[in-house]
Parts: sequence; structure tokens; C-alpha cells
Amino acid sequence: MLRFAFYKAPGDLTDRVIRLASRSQYSHVEFVTAGGLCISASKRDGGKVREKQITFRPGHWDFVEVEGNYDSAAAFASWMAARAVPYCMCGAITSVMPFHLSRRGRVFCSELMGLICNAGGHDIAEPWRLTPEEFCDTLKRMSA
Repeated sequence: MLRFAFYKAPGDLTDRVIRLASRSQYSHVEFVTAGGLCISASKRDGGKVREKQITFRPGHWDFVEVEGNYDSAAAFASWMAARAVPYCMCGAITSVMPFHLSRRGRVFCSELMGLICNAGGHDIAEPWRLTPEEFCDTLKRMSA
């Protein structure tokens, strides 16, 4: 089982801008490991893929689970975090545009989550085109 947490709290100006630009209720997404450790690409946390313990405040997060090869997905996520892959601001910005610009070797949160799902046995095409809400919708369709 793969578990993802979607941030919907008011947050800061960056969260509001992301929600406005993506027409979304979510501004960020995390992969939640079996032990509760979270892995994501975050501009806030050093601008890279990182592992972090998060205390999920009620009402601030939505959770979605999908079937999948957890061991492969978690191993891939940990490998990305260990490499401290840089955050891709350009990719995040253009994920809401009809064209996409990205820098090789960089990822943003929902793109990384799509890659984690793919490592877990799913086929999410072009994860670099997904906003957090589009990724959430994709997971919900997979679970239906």
C-alpha cells in the first residue's frame, strides 16, 4: 500500500500562490512511509528531495492510499532523498501551463510522487505535468 498526504492548510503566501495558479485545494504532497517518515521534494526544506518527520495536524492534510509495491516505492523514494535531488521550480511553475520546462536531474513534489508510484508498480505517464491536486485525482481513479 502506498500512502500520500496532501497539504490543504492555509499555509503561507507560497501555498496560496500555488493553489491559485493550479486552481487546486492542495499546495504540496508527501509520500508517507510505513514508519511515518515523509519524503518529498520541498523548496522550504533546503530546496531538495528530503526525508522528514511530520506531525499531521487534523484538517490540514488529506490522505490517499493506493495498492502498490511498497518496498520498491519506498526504496526509490529513500534513494532520491539520499541523493538530495534538487527541487525544480521551473517544472513546478510550468506544470500548470500548456508547455513544460524542466531541468534534468531536478523534481518537484507531485512529479516525485508520480515517480514513486511508478516505482511501486503503477504507470503514471508524464508525472511532471501533474499538480498536487491532479496527482490526487489520478490516485483516486486508480483506487476506484
